[in-house]
Amino acid sequence: MSDLSILVLIVVLALIYWFLRPKKKSSESPIERRLLPRKTKETSTPDKPKEPLFKENPNSATLLRSAEYIQRLRRFNNLCYKNLNGQDRINHYGEEGELIVLGHCELVGKSAVYSNVGLIHNTGEKCELDILALCKHGLVHVEVKNFSGCYCPAEDCTCYRPEKWQKEWNGEVNVLRSPVVQAEWSREILVDALPVIIDASLPVFSVIVFPNGTFKLSRVAEDRMVMCSAATFQEVFEEFVNGRNPEFSEKIDPVIAARFMGEMKDSGLYPSFYAPETFRCYR
Repeated sequence: MSDLSILVLIVVLALIYWFLRPKKKSSESPIERRLLPRKTKETSTPDKPKEPLFKENPNSATLLRSAEYIQRLRRFNNLCYKNLNGQDRINHYGEEGELIVLGHCELVGKSAVYSNVGLIHNTGEKCELDILALCKHGLVHVEVKNFSGCYCPAEDCTCYRPEKWQKEWNGEVNVLRSPVVQAEWSREILVDALPVIIDASLPVFSVIVFPNGTFKLSRVAEDRMVMCSAATFQEVFEEFVNGRNPEFSEKIDPVIAARFMGEMKDSGLYPSFYAPETFRCYR
């Protein structure tokens, strides 16, 4: 056999050995490192944990925001509110006003804040609470009214606690039920429902917020609940969250707070955002 034939045979045997040799797995292989996460995801069990309902707010390490709330903010932002005109802009005043008030609640924190809470009384009466915040000292019930223009008591009502308000617009007088009456009725349903929901009572304080800067109210004397603008709401909310208001001076039992949140969860209602450290046992 010639030297050339021997050389060719050695090369062929070397190639056969190279392809047929047992391959060793190396954790240092850059290819295997890139594929490892994907393989792990594909081979995970069907009962893998679901994505957490709450995501952290990047502006606060302790405040958790629900994915649903984040999506709501994004949807509204995508509407490009500043580019809306005419009736389209009017149609989104309600959404804008509620998000503004929720934003003030979020800045204060120290609570679990729910939005659009539906209640049904055992008598069959129904109501919807725009915002409901659970804090250390009780519940803050917030109604958001995007009224614009100037209001005063209706002609057949007194200035003190009027049952109806009226507004003159384009030469016409529009009469509506006082939002205080509506908010008071909703609060009564909430107070009556609490013993059924959590087998306990909680102090409830109501606030009506008017976020539209053009709203004005004249000749109305009202002492049933606080009415304020969006600019002053944060200060009002902070007083109750921190217990500086005498009506909310006594802390509620954290077990009752936990029971309330548990019952809300069982009904499919989750807070838009909340600060977990608020409800740690402080006794």
